[in-house]
Amino acid sequence: QLGFSHEITHKGRSQLTLVQKAYRTPAASSATIEDEANLLVTATFHLVCVDTRTMKSTPLPAAFDA
Repeated sequence: QLGFSHEITHKGRSQLTLVQKAYRTPAASSATIEDEANLLVTATFHLVCVDTRTMKSTPLPAAFDA
């Protein structure tokens, strides 16, 4: 089985950086899922809000203020 973690590492006015990690689910042991030995892949996403009419950056929606 796989486990995923998501972390916003940067948030600006119109953009954010999201880091996603995929882990193997550890066997019945004392290891936690976030141990480096269980890490399979890391991906970094740079997301920018853009007004599609003007093709200019626009502020992030209020849902990202939490």
